[in-house]
Amino acid sequence: MTEPYLPSPLDAALADWALTDAPRTQLTGDVSPRQYYRLRLPDGGTGVVMVTPAEKLPSLSDWLAIGDWLASHGLAVPRVLRRRVDLGVLLIEDGGDRLLTAVDDDATADGWYRDTLSRLADLERTAAGDTKTASPAHGRILTEERMRWELRRYRKVVAAPVTDLDDDELALWKRGEDQVVAALLAAPRVWMHRDLHARNLLIADDRAMWIDFQDAMMGPWQYDAVSLLFDPYAALDEARREALRAHYLACSTHTAGDGEADALWWLCAVQRLIHCVACYVFVCEHQANSAYVRYLPFALDRLREVMARCEAAEPLARVMAPRWAALAERWCAYAE
Repeated sequence: MTEPYLPSPLDAALADWALTDAPRTQLTGDVSPRQYYRLRLPDGGTGVVMVTPAEKLPSLSDWLAIGDWLASHGLAVPRVLRRRVDLGVLLIEDGGDRLLTAVDDDATADGWYRDTLSRLADLERTAAGDTKTASPAHGRILTEERMRWELRRYRKVVAAPVTDLDDDELALWKRGEDQVVAALLAAPRVWMHRDLHARNLLIADDRAMWIDFQDAMMGPWQYDAVSLLFDPYAALDEARREALRAHYLACSTHTAGDGEADALWWLCAVQRLIHCVACYVFVCEHQANSAYVRYLPFALDRLREVMARCEAAEPLARVMAPRWAALAERWCAYAE
């Protein structure tokens, strides 16, 4: 007996919207499990179809709710044009293809960075006065378990493969892990996008559209600013990064002393860059996707620098000291 044909969620949603015959082009979505298609609409414009797999459907509800919260506070996010949440399919506003990384003029790009950092500080300020039910992001935090998982993944997929850690090094790594996590948990907690970088900002006309915000949560102050300014996709030089960091701190309502703010800055940079490096290596070695290897030279160089400037990460820096050259030989040459 022939099984009845069951349309895919995408096909079913397009049929429901009378868009089955609309021309479409698949777009890249970095390492996201979602699929994206640019659709030519009957009125001559375009929209983007976002397809969320069944196992990720709860994150679609988060995307919608957090997007509504962001929009209510004046942030540009994709408008929802059609929805079939039961199928995991949305038709959303097309923000175009111009990422912040495509803005060639440094002065113009820095204007967008300052705007983003100012808006980030505003969101942190607003969220501080909200209840935990204001959006899904308000009720969850960057947990100790997640931070430890990121540090251990780096140890297992980045550090150990070039040189196995002996027992003394494992104990040293554990001490550094404990110190980094404890310091991050003690930091002021603010609203954060959690993956704020130049490829999650679409520049169109007079606005920067924020995307990929479904994983937003509460976490350490300065983490998002670090994520944006140490972004390997953009590879900002130190002078630009420090000037933009000063702008962010001037916008922030936090009043930590310079030493305390600096210590947290380097701490967040260690955690963020460890996350980036481990992700790029894992995707290459375990998912056969080498697209992100080109960003490893910048990420590894900055990680080495920030570990040296972060007191809590000193044990991690000691474990890494005999491994940097091997990592550079393995990954930076490959990236070329």
